[in-house]
Amino acid sequence: MKISVETTANSATELAARRIREVIDGGAATHIALAGGNTPRPTYERIAGTVGDWSKVELWLGDERMMPLDSPDSNYALVKQSLLDRVAVGAPMIHPVRTDLSTEQAAAA
Repeated sequence: MKISVETTANSATELAARRIREVIDGGAATHIALAGGNTPRPTYERIAGTVGDWSKVELWLGDERMMPLDSPDSNYALVKQSLLDRVAVGAPMIHPVRTDLSTEQAAAA
């Protein structure tokens, strides 16, 4: 049985949004490691409007291509366009990979 991208994105959005709201409602900050590439894009686009207040959410890039953050091939650029720019209430804190450093320095940072 083949599952569509839309079905997968909807399920991932529902599960993640529910868990984020549970943690926030419990009074804690939420830390989320984000994947790069185009696969998570539909989920990021959907989840932006489902959480409510994102101010207690911290986003961490789980990987990054070592290029300028505004490059169309940057995972940060993907997250900014598909998630950050769509959040209506409270900006999440994002922790991008320091692509201005060497890979060793960025890993240490």
